[in-house]
This record gives sequence, C-alpha cells and structure tokens, in this order.
Amino acid sequence: MSDRIVRFGRIQLAEYIDIGARLLITCYRPPPWNEEWSPKLAIQRLNELSSTPNYLSVGAFHENSLVGFAVGVPHTGAHGTSIYLSEIVVEPQFQKAGVGASLLQSFESLAKEVEYESIWLVTARAEATTRFYANRQYQEPGTLLVLARKI
Repeated sequence: MSDRIVRFGRIQLAEYIDIGARLLITCYRPPPWNEEWSPKLAIQRLNELSSTPNYLSVGAFHENSLVGFAVGVPHTGAHGTSIYLSEIVVEPQFQKAGVGASLLQSFESLAKEVEYESIWLVTARAEATTRFYANRQYQEPGTLLVLARKI
C-alpha cells in the first residue's frame, strides 16, 4: 500500500478534524488498545491537540485523502523542550506497509527542523507497538513511570 501514498507533509490538523476523528475511532478499536471512542470525544481530543500552541502535525495522503496522521504537543522540562507525540494513527488498510514508519520519520524531521530536542510518547505495552518503536531507536528511559487514577 505504501507505494500508493502520494505524499507526507505538515498539516493543520484543524482542517482535518472529521476525517481525523474517524481515523482515531477506527485505529483504536482493535487490539492492543480495544478503545471505543465516540465521535464526540474523538473530535474533542483532536480539537484539544490542534489548539495547543506550537503543536505539530503531519499527514499521510493517498489520492489527496488523509489516511494517517501524527500530532504532538510541546513539553518543556528541566532538560529543554521536547515534543510529546500524542497520537499517531494509520488507516488499517495502509498499516504494515511502511506508512506508519514514514509518518513517524516525517514527524521526527519536522520536530528537528523546529528545534525540538527529543520526542517522547506513551503507547500500549504490547509486542507489536514495543517492536515498532524499538526498531526506530525509541527506548524506555527506565526512570519514568506512567501512573493513572480514576476519579
């Protein structure tokens, strides 16, 4: 499928909220996520991200249709400014064909171009996701722990 992708490029996510929400819903439904996003919450999520100052987003297009995107928001800490890769989704029929890897590479290039020092993300602890990111030199820092509490 990846040979049919016509381009990867920076996008203004706000222009793709509806299709982006559909992709988010579709991509997070199967394992390892098993998440049931409502259209309302998916739209709200993308609106939150796209209204964050200095957010970055990259799209994957096939025949001028968005088939995947990556979006991240700035994160300033003691070691400088990094970008949190908040979402990366690829339409199922384009998965396992290098589209996600190319999308991530495009996002990394854009982040470097605008002088972010690093990228970090949170993903499902599953063999496929772990392998995907490890193959691209992403590592668990060993010093961080993600915690959550339902309130």
